[in-house]
Amino acid sequence: MVERETGERLESSPISMELAVKEGWYQKNGSKWQTMPEQMLRYRAASFFGRIYAPDLLMGLRSSEEEQERIIDVTPEQEAVVVNSDFKSIKSQILKAKSLDDLEELESAIYALSDESERNELIKFWTAQSNKYKVIDVEVNEPKKPEPVQEVAPEEAQTKKPTSAEVRKEMLDRIKGFVSAQDLNAIIPFIQGSEILTDAHKTYVLNAVQQKTDEINKMKAPIVNEIKSNNIKGGLIGQIQESKNIEELETVAKRITENKAQMTNEHYQETMVAYAQRKEILNQGDIFGEAKSVSYVDSAIARIENARTQDDINDVFVDPAFDEQDDHAKQQITNAAQKSEAEITG
Repeated sequence: MVERETGERLESSPISMELAVKEGWYQKNGSKWQTMPEQMLRYRAASFFGRIYAPDLLMGLRSSEEEQERIIDVTPEQEAVVVNSDFKSIKSQILKAKSLDDLEELESAIYALSDESERNELIKFWTAQSNKYKVIDVEVNEPKKPEPVQEVAPEEAQTKKPTSAEVRKEMLDRIKGFVSAQDLNAIIPFIQGSEILTDAHKTYVLNAVQQKTDEINKMKAPIVNEIKSNNIKGGLIGQIQESKNIEELETVAKRITENKAQMTNEHYQETMVAYAQRKEILNQGDIFGEAKSVSYVDSAIARIENARTQDDINDVFVDPAFDEQDDHAKQQITNAAQKSEAEITG
């Protein structure tokens, strides 16, 4: 990526499969590095880039892949429990769990599921089962076993995890202040991969990103002066009506094309209607009423055959009437142009 203001090329650390293996990402149970390595390389490269050059856009959010890789297994090796990672097996093991400790051993397997709908369903089921055991603990006044100590950064231990609604509000406030569509596109992967935002809130924030992008793009569109556009339209229509033959009218057609960017769509369409009407009259006969029946295709081919330079040939293709022809007519004109071009260039 190139920094717009300085022109400096921005690059993050390279991500490779060798790095994934050395960091232990590849070997984790249920790791997506083993099944979809190319996609994981892209996700991790985007995460690294965002952490270095756009931390304010990410707002501390991690992708789902980063959250999974932060899970630390503190269970003694000899007591490790093998957890099957498919939906049905995990659900069955949740039902068979006899304590909160048993359920907590299944939590990481739930978050490792790739199917988001299955993962959300199991989270709800797991929470319901956990609540049952919490009620039992209160009733029997049984002291809860201390949770295993995990290695966490001091700031993380002291900071309360924000809710989905809080993250959504913060992101919406930031989106309102963005002035670059490129910056908006950069945060989309982190919205989609957020573990905090609910599905409904993700959709809401993504829609806000799209609306802001459309607003920015609309602001970049050139503003047409309506008064100037109306004056151009009047001048062109006057020239159209004064054209005494097809050749003069086609000269006006070039001027229409040249001034299109300075006209409103309504004024341009009115000009084209006047052009088409005048052309039909001139094709039917000259101003003295002499019979004349020449199709646009025949007229265009005749101009090409009489062309002396490449510019004369190009004038046929910039005529707005060319775009109105069907594919067969366009091909006939193109074939004639190719033949004349070969004769001109020798």
